[in-house]
Amino acid sequence: MLEEVVGAVDNAGKIDINNADLTELDKLPGIGPVWASDIIFYRDENGGFGLIEELKNISGIGDKTFENIEDMVMVGTLEQSTEIE
Repeated sequence: MLEEVVGAVDNAGKIDINNADLTELDKLPGIGPVWASDIIFYRDENGGFGLIEELKNISGIGDKTFENIEDMVMVGTLEQSTEIE
């Protein structure tokens, strides 16, 4: 069965950490705007996430926080934004 992804949330309600914006990431329990920004920064600096476990590479996101959100996140294909001149 194919899952439909709309924006950065799939049909199972999981947030795609490769495409979610600050507002979507901030909705994750225990994340807040600072860690949401850190997730976006990490994603931009590393060319996206390959595994959800990479969230633990972000300072302050440890095993406990990861366990609280791991069932709420997914890794989708990174959508590259292109600027039109």
